[in-house]
Amino acid sequence: MPKVDFAKAKELYTLVSEANDQQLIQSSHDLSDGGLAVALAECTFGREGLGASLELPETGLSPVIQLFSESHSRFVVSVAPEDVVAFESILEDRATRLGIVTNDGQLRVQHGSHELLRASTHDLRAAWTNGPVNQTIGLEPAEALHQ
Repeated sequence: MPKVDFAKAKELYTLVSEANDQQLIQSSHDLSDGGLAVALAECTFGREGLGASLELPETGLSPVIQLFSESHSRFVVSVAPEDVVAFESILEDRATRLGIVTNDGQLRVQHGSHELLRASTHDLRAAWTNGPVNQTIGLEPAEALHQ
């Protein structure tokens, strides 16, 4: 089990807070429940047609670990194109640019020349909404969201 380095975690939270205070962050989601893949899908659920196109970096970690690791002190954030330089100057090597937000309703993830994921965000929302946990807590079925 990964151990939390509290000093590094606090430093990261402080940097993210500074970027947020400067209104550089459009959206933010932690990766603690399902990792990057689930967080990215959930980030697209707020607006019809929202999507993302990403390229996983070569890190020495497998794409499965990069997509589904729930390790601590990790976030995915969106930043407006005009704010990228300012955001990266605050976070420096603590941030990795993965891709762009799109308006095509697709979530795409590449790793090198391999397409790992291409899915309709509408379909992802339906699968997430109609899952057993959400049905148990009484969330409206996905088809009801579009009536």
